[in-house]
Amino acid sequence: MRTICLTVSVAFALAACGAQPAPEPEASEDPATKVMATIPESLAPFGDGYPEPGNPCRRLGESAATSNYLDDSAILVGCPDDASASALGGEIVDNVDGIRLVSIAMGDANAGMGEAAPADQE
Repeated sequence: MRTICLTVSVAFALAACGAQPAPEPEASEDPATKVMATIPESLAPFGDGYPEPGNPCRRLGESAATSNYLDDSAILVGCPDDASASALGGEIVDNVDGIRLVSIAMGDANAGMGEAAPADQE
């Protein structure tokens, strides 16, 4: 009986050795190796992605194409497609050369300022 158990165990072990190994899962893309979307220089893109490095959207600076959308209480971002633009939660204000311009409100720039009234003098 002992010999049969040993023979069966060895047979299973040998069968396992001949089995093909499972393919390794593909490594997830490192954000640093992603190719960023090509955003025209006319939109003055800067940074490594928005909101995180490696993301397809990029912040936009001042240029003739963006000046009408810049605001001191919002960030202007350019995204290559509707999905990435919508994911930001801002307002898509234009589409320039296939790039969606998204204005993302940062809150009231005047919050806490109070009215411009003279202070009480005693």
